[in-house]
Amino acid sequence: MPWGTSTSKKPGTRNFPAIQASDRASLQDSNQEVPEINENLNLHHEELELFQDFERGELKSIGNMQETKRRMEESARAMLKKDQRINIRISSRDLARLKKRAVKEGLPYQTLTSSTLHKFVMGKLKHVD
Repeated sequence: MPWGTSTSKKPGTRNFPAIQASDRASLQDSNQEVPEINENLNLHHEELELFQDFERGELKSIGNMQETKRRMEESARAMLKKDQRINIRISSRDLARLKKRAVKEGLPYQTLTSSTLHKFVMGKLKHVD
């Protein structure tokens, strides 16, 4: 069963495979103190780590959640806002390859182009020989 696939009748419910004894042992080896957990919780590895961090008091409250959420949403909108157009000349060959790659990625070619330019200006593209 793929991760996050639900076998429950309730919509939106996720059922993760149970944590195996070997996973628990490796977590206990890496952490000095591992809280006891009800085995019936069926926690995914990442959920188990979050639970343990919470139990150890390592998670901190955000504070004013509504204000923080509003600021983050505003920031995301501003970053994702596409308010400028560009017009470029590109070879027919490159455009054909770009369109072919976009189909492979399941994106419109303009979106792929915009995303690639964004990654470039953010320094997230790596040069590959």
